[in-house]
Amino acid sequence: IGVRHIAYHLSNTPDQTPSLTRGVFSLDSGLIFERDSRWGERLYAQTLEPRLYYLYIPHKNQDALPNFDTGLAGLSISSLFRDNRFAGGDRVGDSNQITAAVTTRFIDDKDGVERGRASLGRIYYFADRQVNLPAGPSGTAASDIVGEATATLTSHWHARTNAQWNRMDDHIQGYSYYLQYNPARNRIVNLGRRFSRNDLEQADLSTEWPIAGRWTFRARSLYSLRDHRNVDSVAGVEYNACCWALRVMGSRRLLIDTLHNNDASQVKSIMLELELTGLSKLGR
Repeated sequence: IGVRHIAYHLSNTPDQTPSLTRGVFSLDSGLIFERDSRWGERLYAQTLEPRLYYLYIPHKNQDALPNFDTGLAGLSISSLFRDNRFAGGDRVGDSNQITAAVTTRFIDDKDGVERGRASLGRIYYFADRQVNLPAGPSGTAASDIVGEATATLTSHWHARTNAQWNRMDDHIQGYSYYLQYNPARNRIVNLGRRFSRNDLEQADLSTEWPIAGRWTFRARSLYSLRDHRNVDSVAGVEYNACCWALRVMGSRRLLIDTLHNNDASQVKSIMLELELTGLSKLGR
């Protein structure tokens, strides 16, 4: 049981001190079943973990409140158990719903490492959601079905994937899958693909790798497979001393001019950041 309170001090508005207070009630429950399992010569403990999560937040109209940084959070296994469907601080989502999900894990008997995990879940709504962005009620009886899976392929290779299935229209709403090579804490390479229906289809490549001494190379690139063009790429180096760090990165980003026929252009920039460890950062 909790309370969420939002308050503003604004200028040049009819109401300069709007506020909102809502009570929050949630109940989380689950079970863990376990059995022995064998894959080839390896022994595992396999779990089956059903979970039910109930959430109730009474409705109050919030259309008059400002919106500085809030939007609907993406749907994932973890977001099924959020106590607010919005990301940001300007809205409190009214809720009367229950989440049903199940997870299974494969835990190596030899070293206790989780070698694989798969989850599936969905939200069922007992009432329409009145607080939305943009404003207006939402009356679906249930959310999309969400699934995700992770696997340790070998000691340094990992894979993960997730998908969102629109049961009403019977199609995949979105998915992503990634392959990761991670031989040490500061050495990593990620390669993946992201898809969201009517929105994006992108290849995603990123890495962090020591070069020599205190120097590290960092880079990430997002490439639109639908439009065959760069979306956002950044690459550079970091020097990390005992009490300070300096980062220099080059960036190439796609910008869409919504005021002029959605003209697209690639904008290049150089970014510099100085960090005084434990004290502050200067730059972006």
